Amino acid sequence: MDVFLALSVHLTDEAKLDRLVPYIVDLLRDDAAVVRAAALRTLLQVVGTLARICDHKLTTTKLSLVNAITPANASIFPEYIIPNIHPLVNDPEVSVRSLYAQCIVHLADTAGRYLEMGQALKAHGTFKVVSDAVEYDEAQFEVSPTILAFLTHSLWFVGVI
Repeated sequence: MDVFLALSVHLTDEAKLDRLVPYIVDLLRDDAAVVRAAALRTLLQVVGTLARICDHKLTTTKLSLVNAITPANASIFPEYIIPNIHPLVNDPEVSVRSLYAQCIVHLADTAGRYLEMGQALKAHGTFKVVSDAVEYDEAQFEVSPTILAFLTHSLWFVGVI
């Protein structure tokens, strides 16, 4: 995970989201709890702002690792990341659930930032282009029920609501 994070600062935003994130997401289903926790931490660091999580403290710096998204990555959170991290809510290991609870606000902020970037692309007219037989429409940029359900369930899980 440390190697992934070290390499991510040298990759383009598109390469991070298209090539690095799938490897990290796959490790969220590893048999070892320490690997699942490290994968969650690394995923959060790669897709969000650079954050350091240790000793049950989350420290966020102002350095953003992904500054721009492409139309293909505009819905990466509701369609890919959220469905893959959601099972960690019921992880058998307390350490993984604890890390998930620590990260939930940061994940929600990051998902909101990606939604804003997608809406900015839409407002700029980027999504009028048809690429590889995939047409992007404005329905993809609304706050989806998936995100709302994820946030509600996660906030309930950590005892906020």
